[in-house]
Amino acid sequence: MNQLLFDASIKIVIYIQSNNYNKLNEMNCLERVSEECIINTLKDYGGIWDAVNEQGYMKYFQYIQIKNQNRFMTYLDMIIDGERSDLTLTCEIELENDRVVKILVDDLHVL
Repeated sequence: MNQLLFDASIKIVIYIQSNNYNKLNEMNCLERVSEECIINTLKDYGGIWDAVNEQGYMKYFQYIQIKNQNRFMTYLDMIIDGERSDLTLTCEIELENDRVVKILVDDLHVL
């Protein structure tokens, strides 16, 4: 379960980092947060995103199950300028039969 949720979440990080908002829109991930909001948050935060190192991100990955359903909130602290930042990506992921059926970017914010 942990790996499945992590893989879905890190895919979102990779798309954001590569400015592939078309893919996020195709996947309907941006129903709650706009592309513009994500871009502005990253611009306001500043810094340089390093290439995605999944092992680095996995150290800080967390998730909770929502009300005993097949829905989970995931939390990934962004790695910026080579270090864990206080900028956190939260996603809601719905699973069915051990596969992701829906993923939504819930927020990108400073904790």
